[in-house]
Amino acid sequence: MQNMSLLRLMASFSNAAHDPPLHADLAAGCEVAIVRPTSQTMPHCLLPTQLQMNCPHPMWMDMFPFPEIRDNLIRRQHSFNHKNFLKSLFGDLIYVMSPAGQFQLGPSSVPTLQQHQQQDGSLPGNDREGLILWGEAYLKENWEATPLFLTKWSWVVEGCHELVDISNRWRIKRGEDPLWITTS
Repeated sequence: MQNMSLLRLMASFSNAAHDPPLHADLAAGCEVAIVRPTSQTMPHCLLPTQLQMNCPHPMWMDMFPFPEIRDNLIRRQHSFNHKNFLKSLFGDLIYVMSPAGQFQLGPSSVPTLQQHQQQDGSLPGNDREGLILWGEAYLKENWEATPLFLTKWSWVVEGCHELVDISNRWRIKRGEDPLWITTS
């Protein structure tokens, strides 16, 4: 996760405890922290929001370059299954902490875009779920949300019109129809 690496260089994390604690069935076994920017320059889109700086939350929520998404995740962190959300984002390509604190290893290699292309060069679109990253993770314009992700996790993108607009630019480049999503 390049964004997490950038944040570790340009922000400080204070370990914190959830109050109330996350239910074990919801948590993904990640550290809980609050984040503060340091004096170093960081990408504007990764600057912590007031909520990030004041509300303990799992550190993986800090990786998104969309402040609205980070805040939506933090606000509802006690009401959704973090493991299911991360699996929706990354499939089996993530490492999830088991309750005993041992890492469960995922696949040894990350599939390439070419492995998912159809014969005509297009990507299978209706069965994918998650966010697609087309370049540097700290650049918003490199992110694309799949229709299935937007349907399943619509509350995550509430107020984040920018992600839908960027996703539509990627879809139009591929000759696909734009998404018509209401994001409050």
